[in-house]
Amino acid sequence: MHAVGCPGGLAVAATANSARPWHEAWAQAQVNEFYRRNSPTDHFDTAIAHADRIAAALMKMLRETTARMPGSAGITVVDLGADSGQLLRQMYRINAADEHPIDHVRWVGIDLRPRPFDLPAHIEWWTGIAPDVLRLMAPEGICGMVIAHEWLDDVPCPIVQRDDADVVREVWVDSVTGVESLGPKLDEDSPQMQWLHQWWWPVRYRGEIGLSRDVAWATVCASLNVGTAVAIDYAHTREQRCAGDFDDGTLVAYRDGIVVRPVPDGSANITARVALDSCAAAASPSQLMQQRCVLDEPRWPLPHQAQLDPHRYAADFQRATAALTLRQRSGRGDFWWLRHDVGLRRP
Repeated sequence: MHAVGCPGGLAVAATANSARPWHEAWAQAQVNEFYRRNSPTDHFDTAIAHADRIAAALMKMLRETTARMPGSAGITVVDLGADSGQLLRQMYRINAADEHPIDHVRWVGIDLRPRPFDLPAHIEWWTGIAPDVLRLMAPEGICGMVIAHEWLDDVPCPIVQRDDADVVREVWVDSVTGVESLGPKLDEDSPQMQWLHQWWWPVRYRGEIGLSRDVAWATVCASLNVGTAVAIDYAHTREQRCAGDFDDGTLVAYRDGIVVRPVPDGSANITARVALDSCAAAASPSQLMQQRCVLDEPRWPLPHQAQLDPHRYAADFQRATAALTLRQRSGRGDFWWLRHDVGLRRP
């Protein structure tokens, strides 16, 4: 491979037999290897570990959605990248325990992995790549809710970086070693460069092109006949990107709960934050909300309850502490919720 030096220890590749664009290697590693053998929760603490809080907020949204739906069509709730079905299990329990439950709900999980052996029979399971399997299994569309919880951050996207001549190039990677090199420069008239100019400019050093996430989200929203699509994810805003808060990009990998160097060999979960504001523009109208503004305040037990019922006090305190982690800044409170409604009556 012939190369010339550039900042950051990368090389500009004239030929690279073993390297290819990052998003291609990422897709190969995730779809064909990692997700077919692993659960993401085995490798990092997803917010779904607090599924009861997330499920409660989603059930509140689902009730409001069903109240605004015209007619009496059956309700379907689809969870993309459902993992072990934790979120759907919690939503079902909350609905079943409600004094006025939503009737005749169809619960569907979609994931690359086979149906979990312990998944309750009332939850359907579609195995495949979302949203492709959604179009295949529900060609008539969905009436109800489609949930993309920490799904868009796993949609592979191109990685770009400036070279020593200040030219924006796509980053290539060796799938075995993880060694990176700089590939061809981006064409000024390409959709990728246009996306950068609109959503992440200037690129001072490194960044990600979220066009594939925009397309994925727009496809999910297009699967709705009537109802609500909601995406929940680690995200950043155009203001933050343009201010330089993410000049090194956000690509990261997790293995066994530890942050490791991203190598697209299928041994770790590779992810990058989502430009949800760009996704919102791809499926308009949409509503973008910070998670700390969506979830209810934690309910802390009163001090005197520690003497009256120590075990309950400890359990309530633990639940409130867990709920607080979903609202903390520089943590899961930095999650954003993106909501897109189709065919609903005005509230």
